[in-house]
Amino acid sequence: MKNITIIAIGSRGDVQPYIALAQGLSSYGYKVKLATHEEFKYLISDEKIELFPIKLNPREILKTKEGQNLMTSRDNPIKGINNLLNLLKSYIESVMKEIWEASKNADAIIYSLLAFIANDVAEKLKIPSFCASLQPFNINREIPHFMFPESPKIISSLYNPLTYLLAEQLTWQPVRTLINKLRKDLLDLPPRNFLGSFRDINLYGTATLYGFSPIVIPKPKNWKDNIYINGYWFLETKNKFIPSKELLDFIEDGEKPIYIGFGSMSDTSSQKTTELIIKALKKTNQKAIIATGWGGLEKTDTSDNIFFVETIPHDWLFSKVSAVIHHGGSGTTAAGLKAGIPTIITPFFGDQNFWAQRCFNLGVSPKPILYKNLNLEFLINAINKVTTDDTLINRANYIGEMIRQENGVENAVKIINKYLI
Repeated sequence: MKNITIIAIGSRGDVQPYIALAQGLSSYGYKVKLATHEEFKYLISDEKIELFPIKLNPREILKTKEGQNLMTSRDNPIKGINNLLNLLKSYIESVMKEIWEASKNADAIIYSLLAFIANDVAEKLKIPSFCASLQPFNINREIPHFMFPESPKIISSLYNPLTYLLAEQLTWQPVRTLINKLRKDLLDLPPRNFLGSFRDINLYGTATLYGFSPIVIPKPKNWKDNIYINGYWFLETKNKFIPSKELLDFIEDGEKPIYIGFGSMSDTSSQKTTELIIKALKKTNQKAIIATGWGGLEKTDTSDNIFFVETIPHDWLFSKVSAVIHHGGSGTTAAGLKAGIPTIITPFFGDQNFWAQRCFNLGVSPKPILYKNLNLEFLINAINKVTTDDTLINRANYIGEMIRQENGVENAVKIINKYLI
């Protein structure tokens, strides 16, 4: 029985797919250690999976000054990458030490993109490594890097590859000295070259696994054979959820509600945003379930048409709502697509803009508007569109049917097994 260590860092939406992957590998017979934030321990239902707690607390980090600065990145990719690195730089040394401890007995390492330093540990241990990413980071001409906006088609074949090169260096150069010091002091390895870590992932990693659907992002023509798009890695959580009678009565009384939630996002204007959303709901005569999450929205209304929760399993709820309004996180986006319902996305920063644009291009969403530009007129028009536009509704239903036929976890497990047997 081979030992696999999976490293996953980030918010719940960043981590949950790796728990699904861990459970899939465990059921196949691998001994799996999952190194992630202890906050998400409750999501692990497989008792055979060993949790290695990473001390980093994503919820608390987002409350810091650096975390709030990240929220202000909005539509500026260069500022966004810089703010993300400023947020994470002080934690790189402690996280690499934890990854090293978690992986000492591993026969292979699987890691999320934020945990890219796990590739250094795999190099030291001379074991296979798999970058398992929820966002595309391999250079190509067909789509831009997920931190950058789309360009006019006439220049996309030049622009798209440049976004990857720029993102690589914006990420690598500020941490190059620190990571090379850790390679020397902790791992007794030579320094990486000037161009950096992400280039080495592509050159020397065993394989890259992508946890999204080829319907949403078809495989670019230039990607090598060891780059795989598996389909989404969905974690089933609905069976552990026991809804209250009040929630069930709210859902079953009249028309289907809309779901509204901004997940792990937090913002100083959360009360104002919630009041804006409630106004739009009243103007469109819609009822809604609003998830306050980590602070993006607040409980401010006691009307009969609004039901507040802190959090709720998407796989339980989304089959019971007519549409979703959210921030564009990869996990919420995937859940909405799988449910086959229209979506309204108001991205805050980072890859959220990318997923918002993909949903619009797929025809399951109105044109997205950045969170900083969110206004009553947009919300009213968008809500009316997702609840009455048959073309949009039918397209979302069709995409959902296609995605529900995929088995991303099983596909990923088969690929990993192929390299490890």
